[in-house]
Amino acid sequence: MIWQPLQPPEAEIALDRVLRSWLGTPYIIGQRLRGVGADCVQLVVGILDQLERRVVPSIVPRLPWNCAIHSVRAAFSTVRAIRTAFPSFVVRDDVVEPGDILITRPTTNNRSAPRPGHVLIVSPRKNIALHTTCETAACWTSIHNLEILRTYRPRNKHLWM
Repeated sequence: MIWQPLQPPEAEIALDRVLRSWLGTPYIIGQRLRGVGADCVQLVVGILDQLERRVVPSIVPRLPWNCAIHSVRAAFSTVRAIRTAFPSFVVRDDVVEPGDILITRPTTNNRSAPRPGHVLIVSPRKNIALHTTCETAACWTSIHNLEILRTYRPRNKHLWM
């Protein structure tokens, strides 16, 4: 995996400030309120809304717990909704930069679950992302050992200042 800093540097500083403001937000399924509660999808959407200074929150389907393991169609419809709300493109190489949205396999010991099941957002700290799970409040995690299925890059990250 190749690490690439976000340009301009002011966008990276803004991203870091927003991500840190979501740290410690408890995991609450279907919620999106900084410091109060969010699930992995709503955490990423809330962060992107804040970075883009949206007054009206983006509409993204709220999924039941572990939906991606049991309902692939619902999981992919949520990913499509995120990509619609925040126009992005699929990264086709191994380059990762701050603000990228990662779709990974479920963070569970159930190896028989072959579907995408987790959403994270890459931080300006090299190879670190912010995420939340039903076991943890929003926290940093390494992306080195994750099985990344897709990387989406929002098109307007240069405006996050």
